[in-house]
Amino acid sequence: MIILFLLVLTCPLHAWNFPWADKKPLNIVIHPDGDANSPGRMIYNNAERSITFQWAQLLKESLEHALPDVIITITRAPGQVLPPQAVIQLAHRLQADLVITLHAYQETQPKPQLYLYQYANGTEFITAFPPLYAYPLEHAHLHAKEMTNQWAKLCSETLSHPTLHSKFTFRGPFAIPFKLLQGLKVPACAWELGIKKGMSWDPLLQAMTVSIQKWAEHS
Repeated sequence: MIILFLLVLTCPLHAWNFPWADKKPLNIVIHPDGDANSPGRMIYNNAERSITFQWAQLLKESLEHALPDVIITITRAPGQVLPPQAVIQLAHRLQADLVITLHAYQETQPKPQLYLYQYANGTEFITAFPPLYAYPLEHAHLHAKEMTNQWAKLCSETLSHPTLHSKFTFRGPFAIPFKLLQGLKVPACAWELGIKKGMSWDPLLQAMTVSIQKWAEHS
């Protein structure tokens, strides 16, 4: 009995088949567009960079409440300047499971419009690469093409649900050469939101959180 007890104490945790021992937390990188040198578009006398940072914080709080095993990294703080390729380098260094970039503009339509973008540049017909292929910048997105497509599909299904039609209009996904997504070898998308004065963030954040929960379950 003493020998068995000592074995339990000295055996490393990874050797035991506990269901939680091998579970990898969901790692999400959120990039609010803009920085100290790039204010972006003006939205009701506020710079886009301020709106996107607020949005990133709200989304982070919503995800952390809904997904206990999630690690959220916001790429910048107010007043910070991001060097070129900072989002790509951070996402790859952290081995992110998902990268979301946030963009905003002042809405002129009766209700907010939410657009979903994923990266495409005409090389999507390529289906296979040699082993140890060093993906160049223009091919990087192909590394996670299927998972990005899966994410875009789940996101579209969730955000276009009829119960949300009165809150905002969802448009997409659109596959375009979206500059901030170029070079990412992990699942990535961009959300662009039309901001209305006095709008409520709650329905939008709830729907976004649900879409990420569904993706986490399928990934």
